[in-house]
Amino acid sequence: MTRRRAVVLGSAAVLGVIAIGLVLAFAALTQTVHGRSLVRRLVEAQLGRMVAGRLYVGPITGNLITGFTIDSLEIRDPTDSLFVATGPITVVYDVRDLVDRRLLLRRVEIDRPTLRIVRGADESWNFRRIFSRRSPSAVDRRETRDGGLGEFVVIDSAVVRGGRFTLALPWRPGRDLAGAARDSSIRENLARDDADIRQSDSGYVRRWHWTDIDLALSH
Repeated sequence: MTRRRAVVLGSAAVLGVIAIGLVLAFAALTQTVHGRSLVRRLVEAQLGRMVAGRLYVGPITGNLITGFTIDSLEIRDPTDSLFVATGPITVVYDVRDLVDRRLLLRRVEIDRPTLRIVRGADESWNFRRIFSRRSPSAVDRRETRDGGLGEFVVIDSAVVRGGRFTLALPWRPGRDLAGAARDSSIRENLARDDADIRQSDSGYVRRWHWTDIDLALSH
């Protein structure tokens, strides 16, 4: 055996050992409870950077190669008011799409989601406070030009079961009311059975509720 051939075979053996080690490490990371817990913490930390408030990601199950299930998800605004909460979320995908820096989700299932959209007395929306925009860094701008992960997003099918949606908008008594008349109007409206009006941190709001929402969405 020539020296060159021995070097080539030796290099191939080393690369093979490294590849096997990476496969085993990935399997340990995705197929064990401790590995999935580590992934959950990494996901929570990464998404937490985008949220001005509090984010909780529940335990993750599944192989992470073809899909996964998150036990629950919760996001709260800076005042600790609920924005969104869900039961189990199941996502099915092809890992090759992630390698191509695409988010092509074959199927998404969300159980018992609760979404609250609130506009305060200061006219600010809760989702804008939570997902406040930040100035893009040089890396962000370069990834955008190069087509970063998330540039291409497709959900082939989605199912929502048992959803709840609440919309809350500012409420004020008549502008022509003052003093005792204004106080009386507020008391009467707070006691109404046909409208959900209540006091919040930033003033009074009127809420509308939709429950038992089931959706089946195609591509």
